[in-house]
Amino acid sequence: MIDLHSHILYGIDDGSKTKEESLEILNEAYKNGITNIVVTPHYIKDSKYQANNEKKQELIETLQKELQKRDIHINLYMGNEVYITEGIPSLLQKNISTINNSNYLLIELPMGRKPIILEEVLEELIENKITPIIAHPERYLCYYKDYNFFYKLKEYGCYFQGNIASLYGYYGIKTKKMLKELLKRNLIDFFGSDIHSKNQDFYSKNIYKEILKIVKKDTIVQDILTNNSQKVLNNQNIDNRSENNG
Repeated sequence: MIDLHSHILYGIDDGSKTKEESLEILNEAYKNGITNIVVTPHYIKDSKYQANNEKKQELIETLQKELQKRDIHINLYMGNEVYITEGIPSLLQKNISTINNSNYLLIELPMGRKPIILEEVLEELIENKITPIIAHPERYLCYYKDYNFFYKLKEYGCYFQGNIASLYGYYGIKTKKMLKELLKRNLIDFFGSDIHSKNQDFYSKNIYKEILKIVKKDTIVQDILTNNSQKVLNNQNIDNRSENNG
């Protein structure tokens, strides 16, 4: 599995606090078959979560060296989870990073309200050839069961990343039900851990079997857990798996 969403860069957001904690998380990931992890610290404009790309790269290199010393074979890639804001393209290069310098960018929406700038932001991203990946769509309860909204975002060119923990009820029963329905409707393109601390055991869950119960096809599970994410890392286009019916 490729983990497309994690908060394991220590000391720069609400994720891992220390280098040792980051390495503990990475060791657990490796033991559970994770081969590649995109580090996606929060970027929230006008907040304390604004570590620049130079700082993120420094932390990645430090962790990668430690992984090599400990014989932990995981590749780390730079990214961000960018809280929706205007002017995102102007923040690239120095302040925020697409996933592995590709055209794909992980975007977070507000948890409890509908952002009035959403269409404007998406249009700006698409115009600048940036492909939005919406983080954990199942968690935005203001859009609970509003499947037409998610189909509309698909038409804009967005993709969707579900959280492993959501399928196990970590964020509540409504979130779990929502993710399962999004999977049934072929609206989830990737999975990620969204892991923040060593106390979360998301990597030990047998997510493959859980997704297979819902989508019924091995090829779809492989796409969601590995193939689509590999295309993102390689900056390749992702073909739609099937036609969606709203």
